[in-house]
Amino acid sequence: MNNAPVFDQTIINVPANANFLFKYWDEECVLYNNLSGETHLLERYSAKLLSSINEQPKTYQILLKKLTTDFSDSPQAEISGHLENILTHFQELNLIEMKACD
Repeated sequence: MNNAPVFDQTIINVPANANFLFKYWDEECVLYNNLSGETHLLERYSAKLLSSINEQPKTYQILLKKLTTDFSDSPQAEISGHLENILTHFQELNLIEMKACD
């Protein structure tokens, strides 16, 4: 999957009025989405990314830079693919929205 060109041209944020609740256990996190009433089991790192987006909207490049720094021993293509998978999963769960960069 290569969605980077789509993600690269966007600002990624959480839906308006979202009030996510995060509860962490070891390497996992349970997320409660107040908008849908659903809970989701996420990997700890994925949840931390979502929490970061929740605090302030981010661009794909900012998120990629964070992952590249955190996982400096992994190849760039692998990191990019992992980020694309995470963001696609978040979109499928309606946890993020994207809007075109100005």
